[in-house]
Amino acid sequence: MPSPIQIRLLAAPDTPALRNLRLAALAETPRAFGSSVEEEESLGLDHFLRLAEADERRAILGAFAEGHMVGMTGISQYDKLKARHKAFIWGVYVGPERRGQGLARQLLQAALARAAAMPGVRRVHLTAAADNTAAIALYTALGFVEYGREPESLCVNGEMIDEVLMSCLLR
Repeated sequence: MPSPIQIRLLAAPDTPALRNLRLAALAETPRAFGSSVEEEESLGLDHFLRLAEADERRAILGAFAEGHMVGMTGISQYDKLKARHKAFIWGVYVGPERRGQGLARQLLQAALARAAAMPGVRRVHLTAAADNTAAIALYTALGFVEYGREPESLCVNGEMIDEVLMSCLLR
């Protein structure tokens, strides 16, 4: 039986684990992310430390099993004054050894709860590769609806990838 999972906000001591999991995600599923492993490998631990330090408007949530981070997602409120009623979820990833156990759902539910606690946030956005039917089904089950598509949003190894733009109303 798999060990119990703890979902929690990351903090400074989680920086090395965050970097390692993020690089693993980018290497394993490059079509799922706007960043590349080549770009983020060159970033120092200070970059990941800044990501790991949560505040009122941004955070990264980690899924931990037996003290190891096995999943993650980020949630950030938009910076511009006229867009601060929105937040966006990014970097949803669960390592292959823990998939199929509902972790992505738990991470997303925690991110939505975090967004609901952000001042003034009423809507959350995210994107998914248009052919990632499993992710789109999960997002839809959590209340996200498609509001558009961006053709050729990403170019990964010469392959053009369309992205589905999705939104969820919190209140």
